[in-house]
Amino acid sequence: MSQQQSQQLAAASQVPLQQQRPFDDEIDLAELFAKVWSRKWWVVASTLVIAGLAVVYALLATPTYELTAAFRPALSDQFVELNQTGVVTLDSATAFDRFRHNLESRAVRRTLFSQPEIVNGFVDEPTTATEDQLFAKFDQGLRLNVPVAKKNQVLVSDANHLSFQHSDPNYG
Repeated sequence: MSQQQSQQLAAASQVPLQQQRPFDDEIDLAELFAKVWSRKWWVVASTLVIAGLAVVYALLATPTYELTAAFRPALSDQFVELNQTGVVTLDSATAFDRFRHNLESRAVRRTLFSQPEIVNGFVDEPTTATEDQLFAKFDQGLRLNVPVAKKNQVLVSDANHLSFQHSDPNYG
């Protein structure tokens, strides 16, 4: 090692540790606040723009109302009397699967849609839409949510949910 390098090393060891490190891990809150305060108009302007966009969206967005019904399988002992008649023999799981299958059926949905109070909900104003187009709109708003257990997961609830969405609060 040269004499000049050893002198620089000795001089560096005499400088306090705080001055040797160019980066400080501490946060100076006063300096941070000063930086934010120096750009206060940018902060105010961006806040106003975002708030304005939120208001515009809230005023222009079409509200969607949702009606939800939860249902779950009947208890097995509730089928004892039915099974004793001999007409049909069902257990809880089979009956519930048939019920859910019927809810998913297009024929059952079409029958439900043919009810006058349902059809009237889709024809509030004069329209040129056909009955099939109105049914498609009805069918699009009707959803059956069935819980599905993933691998090695236990279902918290076996309840199924039938939901219907509509832009009119009287039907949604």
